[in-house]
Amino acid sequence: MKFTSQHANSSKKTGFRSRFQALSGKLFDEALYDLVFSLAASIAESRQSVPLLISISGGQGSGKSTVTKLLAAVLVECFSRSTVILSLDDFYLQRSERERLARKVHPLLVVRGVPGTHDLALLADVIAGLKSGSGAKVPQFDKARDDRLPEVLSLPAAQVILCEGWCWGAVPEPESRLLAATNELERNFDPDCVWRQFVNQQLASYQSVFMADGFIFFQVPSFEAVFRWRWQQEVELAGSQTGGQRVMSEDEVREFISYYERLTRWMLEEMPGRADVIVHLNEHHRIQTTQYR
Repeated sequence: MKFTSQHANSSKKTGFRSRFQALSGKLFDEALYDLVFSLAASIAESRQSVPLLISISGGQGSGKSTVTKLLAAVLVECFSRSTVILSLDDFYLQRSERERLARKVHPLLVVRGVPGTHDLALLADVIAGLKSGSGAKVPQFDKARDDRLPEVLSLPAAQVILCEGWCWGAVPEPESRLLAATNELERNFDPDCVWRQFVNQQLASYQSVFMADGFIFFQVPSFEAVFRWRWQQEVELAGSQTGGQRVMSEDEVREFISYYERLTRWMLEEMPGRADVIVHLNEHHRIQTTQYR
């Protein structure tokens, strides 16, 4: 489908400003406001058959999850389009399954996040159910427990399916790129290239599931920005009153995101040439420019 920015000044925005500001919180600015309404208007006016499947991806901490929730709210409340959200994070394999995979293939696979650590068959079934108009049962993943919850979420049939995840839409790297280690994690724990080759091969199996009617990509300014933003999340968590969740140290955050560094860098290089909408973020975590293809 085709996205455009021509609806940025739509009259539908006027009465939704205070609601949008409350939903977006500290992320609110005019560029974000315009972006979400432009995306929503393009989706609502698309002449493609429904349900429409729109994918939203970007580096960790880029704000894609928040934007997905804002987009869903605008589609429902301003354009009367029934909308559901699918998060790739909810389809992580259970911890026992990842432990089994770690013993069988490579120890690094116990850590969730990279291709190969998702229940791809279940995700494909859920998407097929939603695309057929029959609804679906969706798992829920508890990151604090690092495991799937026993309860499932029932999603109804909807006109728009928003799929968000850090690597949604990514394609495999050329094999030749895998030989050189990207960081200390790969040098120290994957010297024989077994883990990164497995992840890359698994990503090939994701391609049929990643098919979408529209593809939105959040382009972070650098991988170092991903680290800063992810570390800032930990700082804010430490200062919150919620408690109950272990806070990572700065070194732990850097080690954690190193699992995703290779694919993130490849996405930053390769995805802008394919995405329908590329949202360029600046160093201050704000929208700098938006490209519509």
